[in-house]
Amino acid sequence: MKRYFLKIIAVCMILTMTVSMMAACGKKGGENNQVSSTTEVGTAAAAAETTAQPLKEYKITALFPGDTPLDFDKVIAQAEKQVKDSLNVKLDFQFIPWADYGNKVMVKMTAGDDLDLHLNAPWLHMNQMISNKMIQPWDDLLAKNGTEVLKAFPEQMIKSNKFNGEIWGIPLGNVIAAAKTSLYAIRGDLREKYGMSPIQSFDQLEQYFLKVKENEQGMVPATWNASQFSLFLTTDANFYQFGQNNANVLIPFNADGSVGEIKPIYEYQGFINMVTMLHKWYKQGIIDKDVMAQKDGKGAYLSGKAAYSNVDFVEEIKLQGAVPGAKMEKADVHPDVKPVSDFKMWNFLCLNAKCKDTERVTHWYNWIFEDQSHYDLLQYGIKDKHWVDTGAGTYDLPAGVDATNNYTFPGYVLLWNPNFDRISAQSTQAMKDENAFCKDSANYTQSALTGFTPDYEPIKNEIAKVGAIWAETILVMAAGVVDPEQGLAIAKRKLEAAGYLKIVEEAQKQVSAFAAAK
Repeated sequence: MKRYFLKIIAVCMILTMTVSMMAACGKKGGENNQVSSTTEVGTAAAAAETTAQPLKEYKITALFPGDTPLDFDKVIAQAEKQVKDSLNVKLDFQFIPWADYGNKVMVKMTAGDDLDLHLNAPWLHMNQMISNKMIQPWDDLLAKNGTEVLKAFPEQMIKSNKFNGEIWGIPLGNVIAAAKTSLYAIRGDLREKYGMSPIQSFDQLEQYFLKVKENEQGMVPATWNASQFSLFLTTDANFYQFGQNNANVLIPFNADGSVGEIKPIYEYQGFINMVTMLHKWYKQGIIDKDVMAQKDGKGAYLSGKAAYSNVDFVEEIKLQGAVPGAKMEKADVHPDVKPVSDFKMWNFLCLNAKCKDTERVTHWYNWIFEDQSHYDLLQYGIKDKHWVDTGAGTYDLPAGVDATNNYTFPGYVLLWNPNFDRISAQSTQAMKDENAFCKDSANYTQSALTGFTPDYEPIKNEIAKVGAIWAETILVMAAGVVDPEQGLAIAKRKLEAAGYLKIVEEAQKQVSAFAAAK
């Protein structure tokens, strides 16, 4: 499935009737008067009449969340060297701790900083930045200077991730759709130890947790970060969350992808069923008694201190390093239910409206997808130093290289692509199967809300008020620590006083309008 693409073709200007071709001319877009006067790709016409001018160096600046990868400077140096003659760019990529990332990006963008690229998403402040024109759409730039990008990403992926019909961000994902929401990461080796068959229901998942409690002294059966309430949010397999900042309306999907009945969360049966089960688990000692204070549930699982948390297969190697013989497994409590998907990605690469050279930035991004080797360099590092090619879309670590002390780039912030991404040759068959499943759109039912872009502006005040009390009303129930009968009554009273019903009303209004327009 890998695609190999042509190199960038520099469009040269015809300067005289003698057709003197300039070796370094690089003005992309010819005589397009829409090109900003600040664009430095290409030389001024007057100067070009006498001599070829090399491109002036341009620094592409970007902000990403997380920690700077080990050997990042070495990889960036290689990437800069490869485009020195064609694009002459320097790459200034800054990584900011997750806890500070959202605020820092907003501060810089609000202040009019001229950084070029950054990671954003609807769960951050992408919708707000679109409304305020703080970022700009990529459509025209990609059509002219990013043809390899458009070839690399599946058409359905691009089409389904537009906002108001435009590409306001490059949708980043190494699969075309998310994994089923009914998958829960357990310890497969423990399930086998207890003689249990593969888990296919919530009842069986509960039995697994009880076996852990009974047999594994010092191990917590289940824990997760307190803020990750959506791990166990409804017993339904397919649903959509309308809202933000912990102020959500859960919209169930029917089997054919159509929208089910929209109700307040405290009246939604799937949520009621879930919180009732979770409270039972909490009283049984299945759920970490300190779950509301838990800040590193993932770490507890990966170190062998918990038998379930919010983890993914890509982290299995950490678990195996800490617990020899351990095996991560995804228990599917709805094995016969086909997932409904709108093929929306969680993360987007956004282009600042203040970017000084949008054409050169787009040309550079296009370079990543001109050849598999370009993608591999940024995603996996220097070949044979950080990784080795094992063929058929896989990779491995060189002999003697420790995965915990090696280049690891978070592809979801810049370039993740389902056609270019590789999978570790050491992956379990379960991981390979899940990866293949998530790359095939035929495995999903198309959501009736595909292309739907919620507008939270009319309810921003209600979202702020509801969000401020969400933890004490909904999150405590979703962690199992509150009796659901009492908790639901309290949630109804407090949320309605904060304006929650207006959010529900707006969800119904916008979903209905979207359906009518289709």
